[in-house]
Formats: sequence, structure tokens, C-alpha cells
Amino acid sequence: MSVRSVPISAAVYAYGRIHITPIKLDIFNRRGSIYYSDTDSIVTDMKLPDNMISNNEIGKLKLEHEVETAIFITGKTY
Repeated sequence: MSVRSVPISAAVYAYGRIHITPIKLDIFNRRGSIYYSDTDSIVTDMKLPDNMISNNEIGKLKLEHEVETAIFITGKTY
């Protein structure tokens, strides 16, 4: 049996947005582009500072892929 809680899911979503917004602003301030972002990921054209990335530290981003080219067919839809 699964239990669903709208307040908990809304809080987690809001926390993700709060956490990722300063990272996005840093990218824009350094004249970078963001091609995709959601509450827990960013696709950008620039390397993020080492202090923002860790594979095992909670609260930091995990570098999953480095790509040369990508094709984004459409924006995220709901």
C-alpha cells in the first residue's frame, strides 16, 4: 500500500527549486546557457565549479554525463 501526501510532495518540490535556483543564477551570471533544468538536474554549456559537485555528498550535484552535442525535441510538458 502506498501513502500519498500532497503537502510532503509539495515541500520536497519547493525545496528542490529553492536549492537549484542559486546554481542557475550562477550559470547565468557567468554568461552560461541552461538547456534543461528541473528540481534535481541541469543541462548547461559550462563546467560547474568543483565545490558544487560530489558523487556522495548530500546537497551537491552529481555529474552524470558530459556531452558534446544534444538534441532537445520539445520542452517538458505535463
